[in-house]
Amino acid sequence: GFVAMLGDNIVMNLKYHALEASFKSLLSLIPAIYKTDFEGLKTTGKFSLDGWAKGVYNEFSMPAFALDIKVKDAMFQYPDLPQKVDQINMLVKIASPSSDLDKMKIDVEKFHFNIAKNPMDIKLKLRTPMSDPDIDAQFKGRFDLASLEKIYPLDEGMKMSGLFTANLAFKGKQSDLDRGYYSRFKASGSLRIKNMDYKDADLPEGVHIAKANMDFSPRYINLSDFTVTYNKNTIEAKGRVRNYMSYVLDNGVLKGSMEVSADYLNFNQMMGIDESSNSVAQTNNAENTTTAEAVEEDMAIVEVPENIDFTVQAVVGRMKYDDLVMKTVYGKLKIAQKRIQLDNFHMNMLNGSLTMSGYYSTLDPKVPKVGMVLGIKNFDIKKSYDAFVAIQKFAPIMGLAHGSYSAAMNFKSDLDSKMEPVLESVNSAGLLSLSKVEIKGSKTFAELAKSLNYDELNNISTNAFDVPFKIVDGKLLVKPFNVEIDDIPMTIDGVTYLNQDIAYNVDMQIPRSKLGSSANSMINSLVSQANAAGVNASVGETINVKAKITGTTTSPKVELNYKEAAEDVKKQLQEEAQKQIDDLKKQAEEEMAKQKAELERKAKEEYEKQKAELERLKKEEEEKAKKKLEDEANKLLDDWF
Repeated sequence: GFVAMLGDNIVMNLKYHALEASFKSLLSLIPAIYKTDFEGLKTTGKFSLDGWAKGVYNEFSMPAFALDIKVKDAMFQYPDLPQKVDQINMLVKIASPSSDLDKMKIDVEKFHFNIAKNPMDIKLKLRTPMSDPDIDAQFKGRFDLASLEKIYPLDEGMKMSGLFTANLAFKGKQSDLDRGYYSRFKASGSLRIKNMDYKDADLPEGVHIAKANMDFSPRYINLSDFTVTYNKNTIEAKGRVRNYMSYVLDNGVLKGSMEVSADYLNFNQMMGIDESSNSVAQTNNAENTTTAEAVEEDMAIVEVPENIDFTVQAVVGRMKYDDLVMKTVYGKLKIAQKRIQLDNFHMNMLNGSLTMSGYYSTLDPKVPKVGMVLGIKNFDIKKSYDAFVAIQKFAPIMGLAHGSYSAAMNFKSDLDSKMEPVLESVNSAGLLSLSKVEIKGSKTFAELAKSLNYDELNNISTNAFDVPFKIVDGKLLVKPFNVEIDDIPMTIDGVTYLNQDIAYNVDMQIPRSKLGSSANSMINSLVSQANAAGVNASVGETINVKAKITGTTTSPKVELNYKEAAEDVKKQLQEEAQKQIDDLKKQAEEEMAKQKAELERKAKEEYEKQKAELERLKKEEEEKAKKKLEDEANKLLDDWF
């Protein structure tokens, strides 16, 4: 035949055949065999090849073609290896009558071979592979993986063992599965793995699968028993995998639901991190946030597959990642569309507990994203600082604090190549609820103590208090909150930047006994001036002092506003003067009211006295009149009789 190059097209009309050729020449087409001591390879058996190709080949077109391959009683064996692959018999027919590959037919009528006396049989028929794969396939075999090194020269460090048995059959169209017509699709059989071990140069710790039992049906693969151990971490799983044929034949979405459990998972071991050098060394002054480099190499970004849709119910007794130890971990996660969604995950850690829901997304695999809603209860403050870079950067004072806190908050961030938050992208908001807290060695409070001449603020203790906060555009915004520090009520608000610049306002109600001599001299002067003006004045036991804290966490600057303190004293003196005026006014009003009441009392007594006298006179007159009438009546009667 011929082959012609016409522009971007390759035009061909070829026929080819090889009758009773050496089987070794067929093996030369397999790169893994050809590249590995091919010259010394022992073979027996023959193969025949027959086919043709006709049409145009370019970016958009394939020629029609046909290929028949037949192998009979072949064998190959590597020198110096004790076992062989023998009884190789194969009959394969592939025909594509036109450039439309959907009309291609693939028939593997027979493919049998023994690997170190482990028999394998494969049959396959495939129609309409592009539009609606119609498959009829069988696979049956038993394979001791330890025998592989007896028939093939493995790479240095590679070891494997375990028993693999399969008996599978599939027949039907993908479209029937897609539409849920499972009765039209035949799928049956099982796959068993027992005591499988595998290790190589890239996986020196090895993987051990104690058992894996899978049973196949048209609807799903039932995983009834699966136990795998990697680097001393053992995971058990059971569940169902659906849509597996569409996944295999047409890159469809592999779906499933699993229950996964483990007594202990150490992600440091699983990711090959050397735990002896993994701890991050903190400096004595935590506000410096100076850390020793712990793990120099980048951890690869974990990309979530696009074409899977799995729901996993997970339970882990104990889990370790970096220096974090988590206990009693449980929750549900959904893996779909390059995203892992967490739903009500619970764990005990940092002397407290955490409940979280959220996501990890690799829609952009170069810039993974996380988003979480967190419910924190009774976390240890210092341990949290040691564990989280974001706390070290946004709240370095927590490295000097002792106590516990709870929080309700949300958190969103991009991740870098180490799977750590890109701090400039962090957005968060929430409420921090702290118990009684002790802070020692804070440069900020040391500077405040120096400015106030009040040494007790060098090492402080607080009551319980709440801190509302936001993290936006690389800065921590602290909304005003009230706290009592060493019996001094304070209201604090401000901002911390990623570069450790700070800008905070502190409003304090300070007892006069704790103020410096200069402040008290100023106050006494104002009191003297008021007394000289005739006001017998005094001020209260506390004075309102405002402070501005700027600079950085390592070099803070404190500016006290005594002007406002003076205004506060003036206000107190004015209030005292007004109080004295009000008291005098009240006394005068009370005296006037008293005199008025006395006059009213006396008037009332005189009135009652006059009234009584009038009543007496009236009664006396009435008695006289009555007696006169009686006398006249008696006289009249005497005259009559």
